[in-house]
Amino acid sequence: MKPLTVRLEFLTPCLCAGATPERDAEVRAASIRGQLRWWVRTLGGFTEFKHPRTGEAFDVHGQERFLFGAAAGNSGEAGRLLVQVCEISAAGDQLLLDQTTSPAYLFSQTLRDKQRHAWPPKTSFTLRMGWRGADFPKERVKALVAALAHFGALGSRSRRGLGALAPMLDSASTLPSPREALSHFDWRERVCFRQLKHANAFSTRSDVCLNALASWLQDQRHHGQLDRSFRETDPRTHRGRWTDIRENHPAQWDASINKPRFAYARRDHNEGLVALGHARPSSDPKPPAGKDGQVFRAGLGLPILQQFSSLAARDDADKQAPKEEREVIWGPELSEGRASGRFASPVVLRPHRDTEGKLHGLVIFIDAHKWPEGRPVYLNTTELEVDLALYNAMKSDPALEHFMP
Repeated sequence: MKPLTVRLEFLTPCLCAGATPERDAEVRAASIRGQLRWWVRTLGGFTEFKHPRTGEAFDVHGQERFLFGAAAGNSGEAGRLLVQVCEISAAGDQLLLDQTTSPAYLFSQTLRDKQRHAWPPKTSFTLRMGWRGADFPKERVKALVAALAHFGALGSRSRRGLGALAPMLDSASTLPSPREALSHFDWRERVCFRQLKHANAFSTRSDVCLNALASWLQDQRHHGQLDRSFRETDPRTHRGRWTDIRENHPAQWDASINKPRFAYARRDHNEGLVALGHARPSSDPKPPAGKDGQVFRAGLGLPILQQFSSLAARDDADKQAPKEEREVIWGPELSEGRASGRFASPVVLRPHRDTEGKLHGLVIFIDAHKWPEGRPVYLNTTELEVDLALYNAMKSDPALEHFMP
């Protein structure tokens, strides 16, 4: 059996590593196996996939087991699909990234107070897909690899546009087109593809494309600082001066209240204040969406670290409140009396390169993995309801248009 071989490259920096991410970046076969498995599940599995010898029809979990194996007590079995990574060709030295790397909105949380090495854009590698035993479903494996190559990514922050993959242009013919690849899967009720309008603005510049996606997401999630900002003037006592945003920075204030999802962000802001023991504001620049006890951003991924930089210390109005009195942790569960846990974002940012070399800023909505109905979220210790109105509004945002692979 001849292996399936394809050459892939990174469009954006890839934070993919092993045990020492602060020293080395690494493309690992295990990471790719995990992504391939995720795409099988996300796309609803292959259509009409049957066991090649028994004729038994596989559901999604059966397909995963057949392709990748399973560990289940005494009934585990080895995977048949073999993955090998070789011939890595770095496009220059590895990048050293920190929380100031542009776009900082995508990097800052992951790289807070630390640095990570990353593969630079245009780094390429060879992916070889083999098969253990007979009956290699090569066309299906080609379709799966094509889904990863056209829409997938590797490494940390991959759902936020980092580590975006693409077939090398001179070897793209090895794989099916995006549309042909998706035709092998039952995906239409599970995944929604959108793209930023005015794609010609970034054409072949992956960094411009990534920045445009980051700006779009930030406008959807945040309304910016509206009350006041603090600047420390005495390092010894940590006292300083407060500046009123509306009075001193009116353009910033106007831009914030006119962001497209201000009402949702304002509701989340107000509920965060309540979680810290404060009252909701007596007045808002514009009415918040939803109702008391309800939040929206939890449906876009957790954890969230919400910070209120405008809160003063309780015992000194000329000091900023200590960190523990102005931060709220959002999580899907409680552990030891605090919010904790993770929920992977169903909103995936993806620079995508078509067969002509043109870039598209994709926003992929994974409806199959959206926030479960009726599941609460915790802000520190406060249990709140999650509403998906923000997630649904983002899908119909006028800055996006339909993308059909």
